[in-house]
Amino acid sequence: IDDGQYDAALAVLDQVRRTPGNEGKAHFLTGLAQLRQDRPEESRSSFRAAAAADPQLAATASYYEGVIAYRNNESGRARTLLSESAQKSQGKAIGREAAAFL
Repeated sequence: IDDGQYDAALAVLDQVRRTPGNEGKAHFLTGLAQLRQDRPEESRSSFRAAAAADPQLAATASYYEGVIAYRNNESGRARTLLSESAQKSQGKAIGREAAAFL
């Protein structure tokens, strides 16, 4: 994903998502790739799937969903999601990033 080869990354992640135990992380990385491709609704769906598959990803997934909502001028939704992220991840970098938006 970091080298900009999003389509190739998405193809690999599609296979990884089918491997038991890897669903959450694969959905999360899929969401990042989709976000970088400016596909916010698909990305939002992937972040929700990541949080559902792996609760440890919930705070980070909420952060990125909040960023998407912020970019879409959905200020109330953005505030809710970023607040959730900040509360779930206090003391961590993602929590500080979420709090900075608020």
